[in-house]
Amino acid sequence: MIIRDKKYEDIEEFILLVNDVWNDTYRGIVDDSFLDNMKNTVDDRVKRSKENFDKKPKDTYLAEDNGRLIGYTSAEKSRDKDYPNSGEISSLYLRKEYHGKGLGKELFNYSLNKLKKQGFKDYIISCLDGNPTNEFYKHMGGKYYKSEMKKIGDKEYKENYYYFEMRW
Repeated sequence: MIIRDKKYEDIEEFILLVNDVWNDTYRGIVDDSFLDNMKNTVDDRVKRSKENFDKKPKDTYLAEDNGRLIGYTSAEKSRDKDYPNSGEISSLYLRKEYHGKGLGKELFNYSLNKLKKQGFKDYIISCLDGNPTNEFYKHMGGKYYKSEMKKIGDKEYKENYYYFEMRW
């Protein structure tokens, strides 16, 4: 597996990867109609992503195995009002067939190193309640600090937040 910056040429395959990992991760947690509709919006999402590619910070990193995108992560400045000066791993997903092989930990540590290089001394991550990845974040040293409701589609879901101090 290699981890690299997301490129413009990756957009369509990346959107399809997002569909796959969201459907695998959130089926039974998020409303099925929202997940099913993701397939119907691929063209629009690809178009918007291409239009906005140079307008957004380059904070998304792709995991690739033999030329196939298998996961992604994003590391940026925190969007949480409770930790405005912290870093944030705002996404971390891996195709289901790659779970349990240590690759999620590699993606996690890759993001952590990106945040370290940006000078952050601590960071946060959030995860929808019911997602087994909550246990992974606790295992990685995350300390639960709050839950908030997050709107996805037309419904709201409980999202758990974890705080980490930077490991040097």
